[in-house]
Amino acid sequence: MGERKRYKVAVTEILRRTVMVEAETENEARRRAEDAWKNGEILLGDRDFEGSEYYVVGEAESDESDKHLERIDSKDV
Repeated sequence: MGERKRYKVAVTEILRRTVMVEAETENEARRRAEDAWKNGEILLGDRDFEGSEYYVVGEAESDESDKHLERIDSKDV
């Protein structure tokens, strides 16, 4: 088995909800929905979970720049 390295992996949760918006144009509808979300009128939660994505960002640095990252214990697979 080869030497283990440390990698940075970005984990993204995808939340989605469709809402009804009255507007004169598609752009206005999108803007009104965005404004409602920014103002806390649309609160996404567990029931809006659609999926997750995982991307390897790169190898972890050995210096202090990655000190703040959460660690996942390595396990033999």
